[in-house]
Amino acid sequence: MCKPPCETGQASEILCSEYGTFDARLKANDSVLKSERASFRPRNIAGPRIRQLRNEAGLSQADLAARCGLQGWDLSRETLAKIESQIRWVADFELLCLASALSVDVKALLPAPKKTKVSMADWF
Repeated sequence: MCKPPCETGQASEILCSEYGTFDARLKANDSVLKSERASFRPRNIAGPRIRQLRNEAGLSQADLAARCGLQGWDLSRETLAKIESQIRWVADFELLCLASALSVDVKALLPAPKKTKVSMADWF
């Protein structure tokens, strides 16, 4: 079980499976860091596509987060960065909000069908 960063008292950037974030304070053991990064598994398949669509629309992360805020989702730029980097998982209703904020169909947030089989291999 992963403890919140404020309770660990250590220093490392180990990906916390329970909280879904990197603990920036943890930096004690570089060999652990390297092995954790090497075993990183993406938490969503939509992140790279969200980044691509955001860039194509000429929006910054802050702009897209603000658009989501207008729809009622209090999304920070930092959380959006984690979604785009596949560090944070994304709920279905969040995908709907992102698609609306980007003015695209929700299907546009998912990888192309040809790439889906390759992406699924990373998950199972």
